[in-house]
Amino acid sequence: MARFGGLYVRSDDFVYSGTITFDKTGVDFWDGARFVIGYNDPTEFEVIDFQRGGIFYTKRTNDVSTGWQHYTSVPYLFKQGESYDFAIKVIDGKLYVDVNGDRIIDGYAMPADRCEKGFGVFNSKSAFTIENLVISELEKEENNGGGGTTTQPEEPGCGGSLAGYSAAAAAVALGCACAVALIVRKKNN
Repeated sequence: MARFGGLYVRSDDFVYSGTITFDKTGVDFWDGARFVIGYNDPTEFEVIDFQRGGIFYTKRTNDVSTGWQHYTSVPYLFKQGESYDFAIKVIDGKLYVDVNGDRIIDGYAMPADRCEKGFGVFNSKSAFTIENLVISELEKEENNGGGGTTTQPEEPGCGGSLAGYSAAAAAVALGCACAVALIVRKKNN
C-alpha cells in the first residue's frame, strides 16, 4: 500500500521502468545514474547505480566519501550513446533488476533495516536521458489460486512519462507529476 507523507511517495513493492541512454559516461567507474529506492534524509538513502562498469545496490550513510555501504553489484557495460530498457523492482523485500530483457539481479534479499521507501533519480558526474520513466506501485493479491501470493501492477499513483527529458528536467517533472497525482488521488477519495 502506498503511503503519502512529507515530500515523498512511499511503497513497499514497486517498479521503476523506462529506457536510459548515457549521453556522457563519467570519468570514474562509480559515476552514473542513481535511482533512489529508499530515503531517510540527505545523508542516508539507498540507490541502484547504473554505472559505467556495472549495476550496484548501495546505501549512503553520513559522509559521502566514506559512508557508502555496498550490498551487491554485477558487472555490466553501459556504452555511451546506446539505449537500454530497464526495470528495477522491489517485491517482498527482494530486489530484481532487468536490462534489455535480461535479469541482472535476481531476488537479492534486501536488509531488514532499510531506509523509508522513497523515489528519485539523480546523476553522478554523467549525463543521461530517461525516456518513458514510470514508477508503479505493485499491489499484492492475497491468493493466486495456488496458495501463494502474487504481486500485480496497481494503477500508478505517481507514474508518468518523461520521454526525452534530461536527468535534471526529469527529476523536476517527476516531482510535479507526483504532486498532481497526489492532488487528483486526494480529490477522488
